[in-house]
Amino acid sequence: MTEKRYDRFVNVSMVEGHDEIKIVHLNRPEKANAYNEEMINELEATLNEIYDDDTVGAIILTGNGESAFCAGADKNEFSGKTAENGLNLKSRMLFDKLANASKISIAALNGAAIGGGLELALACDMRVCAPNAEFGFPELELGLTPAAGGMRRLPPVIGLGKAKEMIFFGKKLNADEAAQCHLVSHVGNDFMAVAIKHAAHVAQLDPLAITLAKKVLHSLNQQNNESLESVVQALLYERKFK
Repeated sequence: MTEKRYDRFVNVSMVEGHDEIKIVHLNRPEKANAYNEEMINELEATLNEIYDDDTVGAIILTGNGESAFCAGADKNEFSGKTAENGLNLKSRMLFDKLANASKISIAALNGAAIGGGLELALACDMRVCAPNAEFGFPELELGLTPAAGGMRRLPPVIGLGKAKEMIFFGKKLNADEAAQCHLVSHVGNDFMAVAIKHAAHVAQLDPLAITLAKKVLHSLNQQNNESLESVVQALLYERKFK
């Protein structure tokens, strides 16, 4: 891989011989790649740039470091949140745009995907992971809910019962458990090579066919109620942080 661009919290690299693939790296390993406002803004700008590049057919998202893909929102930034912040949650809008983008996205999970980090992974079209990866939604312990698409996207992937275990009872899944319930498609130290292989395949397909196929598949998801999700988080923000 060769580095293409290096921002503070989001890096972009390319795969030699595969200009049609962009790899987006979350780069805050000292904070388990938890996202703050600056990282979200950088990620938004980076993805918008990629969406506008007709030469790119696939996006791989991963984290820098060996322990975490993304630990979700930085808890130090929760203070002072209002109902308006809950209604207009920037991570929700960003992850929804990723999920609905015409380009295929693959989450190459180098480690834990927790809270908003799991919501980011769920917004991708495929997930592969390292053997040390783990997955969880601890939001209810904080008096909040997964509000960036997690409650909409998790049940169709792993089933409502398993989703309730994770959200209500704080059950964490290790990599093998995640594979068994189809949260991830592959587990292994070769997770990045596998992600690149799939990205190279899909990047060669007809872009219009991909776009239409994604629209049809997403229309089958009856859990896609972002309005209810945003209102719930707005109410909880108003109660907890006012």
